[in-house]
Amino acid sequence: IEPFVTIHHFDMPQELENRYGGWLSPHMQEDYVYFAKLCFEKFGDRVKNWMTINEPNVFTQFAYMRGTFPPRRCSLPFGNCSAGNSDVEPLIAAHNMLIAHAKAVKLYRDHFQPKQGGIVGLTANAFHYEPYTNDDFSYQAVERSYAFNIHWIFDPLIFGNYPALMRKYLGKDLPKFSKEEVELLKGSVDFIGINHYSTFYAIDCLNSNDCTSEDNRSIKGFAGRAIARNGIPIGDEMGVFGFRIVPYGMEKLLNRLSLRYPNTNIYITENGYCPPNYQEGTELLQDFTRIKFHQTYLAAMSKAMRSELNILFDIIK
Repeated sequence: IEPFVTIHHFDMPQELENRYGGWLSPHMQEDYVYFAKLCFEKFGDRVKNWMTINEPNVFTQFAYMRGTFPPRRCSLPFGNCSAGNSDVEPLIAAHNMLIAHAKAVKLYRDHFQPKQGGIVGLTANAFHYEPYTNDDFSYQAVERSYAFNIHWIFDPLIFGNYPALMRKYLGKDLPKFSKEEVELLKGSVDFIGINHYSTFYAIDCLNSNDCTSEDNRSIKGFAGRAIARNGIPIGDEMGVFGFRIVPYGMEKLLNRLSLRYPNTNIYITENGYCPPNYQEGTELLQDFTRIKFHQTYLAAMSKAMRSELNILFDIIK
């Protein structure tokens, strides 16, 4: 087993929250880099694969939009917290996390990578999205869902800026990178990590009445999500509410990411199955469904890898 070590996975000292507001402040960038530097110094001779931050898109959603993770900040209609702004603060926190990542990567590449020979990347949660209806509106909702959930995190690290769709719909609410930060961010990963568990239907909220008040907002890209269409679930259920078994989602997700981020190493850093609560006895003991889950998802990943190889062969020809 070759370990991938994550430097920051949601938790942080309460002192930094009390002192300047944690990830809502640019000061957190420098404290994060200091912490990363200590990790590189103390463990870099043994660690060859670093992940700077785990799932900024999940952390910011639950900590600053819904208020279920510390520091529990939110506003209506997402939650009823004592403080916070759900429409803006997730964008600010993610902005500081991305810049902190890029600064830590520069530090590693300048002072540690030549001697230690490791690689460094960042991991994001990545669902796949299918159109809810067979029209242009739903296909556009798929694009916005990808932009506001996955490309939000990876585009700055590859291209140096947020996706065009986010800039279009968020306007001045979306923080801007300085010229220096753009250069710092661009290409600041040796790999991207994908935490993939499920697939959803994307619902267009700009031209539909099927969305909640939460989804019909700019911070969500005016896109909702569903696990069933015409009464038919998108896949068999899992133990996590809303998660479904959709193996082809893995293939389509990887194909999309490899086309958007060519020549970028992609690792599946999380994927797995938990059984619904009603499963018991022989089913749990023999783990038939989990075995099938891994077989089908690995097969889908293999198909995506073969597709990538075929594209490369065509280019060579």
